[in-house]
Amino acid sequence: MKVSIVIYSLNIGGAENSILNMARIFMKNGHDVWIIESENKGPWNKYFKESGVKVKTFALRLLSIPYFHSLKIAKELRQFDVIFLIDSPFAQAALGKLKINAKSFPQLRANLQSMYFNASANNTQWNYITAVSPLLKEDFILNYPELTGRIKVIPNGIPIPPKRSINYSNLRRYNIIYIGRLDNTFKGVLLIPEIVKQLILNGHDLSITITGEGPAKQDMVRLINAYNLQSYFIFLGFVPKDTISELLCKHDFLIMPSSSEGFPNVMLEAMANQVIPVVSLINGVTDVCVTDSINGFFGQPGDVSSYVNAFERAFSMRDKLNEVSLNAYKTVKEQYSIDIMEHSYLELMSKCDGCIITRSNKIDIRFLKRHYPFVYLPYFVGRIVTKFLSRIRALTDTEFI
Repeated sequence: MKVSIVIYSLNIGGAENSILNMARIFMKNGHDVWIIESENKGPWNKYFKESGVKVKTFALRLLSIPYFHSLKIAKELRQFDVIFLIDSPFAQAALGKLKINAKSFPQLRANLQSMYFNASANNTQWNYITAVSPLLKEDFILNYPELTGRIKVIPNGIPIPPKRSINYSNLRRYNIIYIGRLDNTFKGVLLIPEIVKQLILNGHDLSITITGEGPAKQDMVRLINAYNLQSYFIFLGFVPKDTISELLCKHDFLIMPSSSEGFPNVMLEAMANQVIPVVSLINGVTDVCVTDSINGFFGQPGDVSSYVNAFERAFSMRDKLNEVSLNAYKTVKEQYSIDIMEHSYLELMSKCDGCIITRSNKIDIRFLKRHYPFVYLPYFVGRIVTKFLSRIRALTDTEFI
């Protein structure tokens, strides 16, 4: 079968890691797999191609007309038997143009209203929704109870490396790592210098490696300089995906002070490499696979002192950290391996064998209008008109204040 995974752009992140694993699963089972970028050529486009995955990009240019851009993607998708959609309004709008026996599956990877709308609005045109965590499923059903029977949880799965022989009881210097986008809004990275400062004041010897790039990097560096912590931090920038496992094995703890996550691949990768996660307690997400003091430790989102306490508890359990590390490994191997993910996706696809969908045979412009209000104008003209109207509304509102 021809399988397509559609995403707006192959950026660097957990969703893209999971998509790569999905592509490898389907290729392993003999399917012809393509990644479709529906808006932009992302920085991981080249990496996917180097990994043996076929990628096709439909770049949204300044002269592109959203309606016809969606038509172009519809023409491309008509050749596929199975389509997975990841927050792509152009592809979602095009579902009515697919073959009647094509299987289509919107994916929920975060509790974003755009994903919820994309997954629910044209529910006669797809087979099942997949969600990467139970929390996303529960939250979605609260909003759309009529779709309760048409959503399936398939957590991210990862390759499981061989078990390592490690000894946490001999630790004198704690090596901590952060892997991800340097963003403070959702990732909470500006807490990290505050946490490290307090742990140093408490007398601990540690180093912390920061990977990734993002808008909060300069603010993070300023805090580190202000607290005179330069000797404790190492910034590596963007790290190639195929070196992550090796890098993790040089560290003892993963820190993940996020306030919101879909289902974090990096946490699973750390646990699979027996690196102990110290992560935010996010109900229905991190607490699904981490049990405090058993296979990891919890801090509270946005709370420096709770993270300091989490590390203090971990450091005080040095003689038991080997067991905590092994428990982390077992959890991922037994529940989140790529083999389990493979079985779940193949089972879902076979469940829809023989399904026929009555296609609308039209582009559903509701999806486009949420992002591009002027769907029949060139993209750059629509942006100018939108900004102009926003300014007019702002001026009008000001006059009535």
